[in-house]
Amino acid sequence: MEKIAIDKALAEVRQAQRVLVAFYQRVKDIILLMRTELGVEHCYWGTMQFSMPGTSANDLVHPQRWSWDALPMADVVFSHTKDGNWSSKQSVAQMVEIRLITDDVFIVHGKGYDPSPMSMPEVTRSDTYLEITVYQVQRTEGDDWGNDWSVTKNRIKSVPNLTLGLHRNDDWQVYRQRFDFSQLRDKACVVEQMITFKQLLTDHGFEGFSNVADEVS
Repeated sequence: MEKIAIDKALAEVRQAQRVLVAFYQRVKDIILLMRTELGVEHCYWGTMQFSMPGTSANDLVHPQRWSWDALPMADVVFSHTKDGNWSSKQSVAQMVEIRLITDDVFIVHGKGYDPSPMSMPEVTRSDTYLEITVYQVQRTEGDDWGNDWSVTKNRIKSVPNLTLGLHRNDDWQVYRQRFDFSQLRDKACVVEQMITFKQLLTDHGFEGFSNVADEVS
C-alpha cells in the first residue's frame, strides 16, 4: 500500500476506536440504568461468541487466538442477582442477564464463527441491540445454589429454539425480550421500557419486579 492509503486506513482505525468508545459509554449508561430500575446488582460478566482477552499473562496475539478476541464487548452478557451474590439462599432463585449483541450475524452463524471482516455481509444487513433474559428457579431446602442453578440452567438451554418470550416448566421459567436502541434513546425511554418490562415479568409470575406504584396501591 502507498503511504497515503496507509495513512487514510489508520485514520479510519482511530476514528472507529473513538466511535466505539462513545458507543460503549452509552451502553454502560443504559445497562446501569436498567440494573437500577430492575433492582438487581452485578454478579459477573463474560463473552458469548469469543474468548475474553484474559489477564496480563495471557498471550492475546497467540496464533491460535482469534482477532475478534481483542474486542471484549463484541458480544457480552452481564449477569445479575437481586443482591449480587451468586451463593444466594433464597427459595426462589433468579438471574437477570443483559446481553449486548453488537452484530447479530454471529447469532445467525453461532459460536465458532470466526470470519475475516472483509468476507462478512454488509453491516446494513445485521442488527445491534440489547437482550434481557430473566430466569426464575424454585429451590428446595438444602439445594446448593451453584449446583442447582447450573443444572437448571442447562435444562433451560436444552429447550429447543429458546426464542424471545416466555418459556416455562414445572420448576423454572424464563422470559427473554429484545430492546432496540431506538427504544432506549434517552433516560426517560429506558425507564419507561423497564416499567413495562417489570409489569410483564409480574404478569408472568416472576417475583419481586412489581413497580413501586403498584406495591403502594
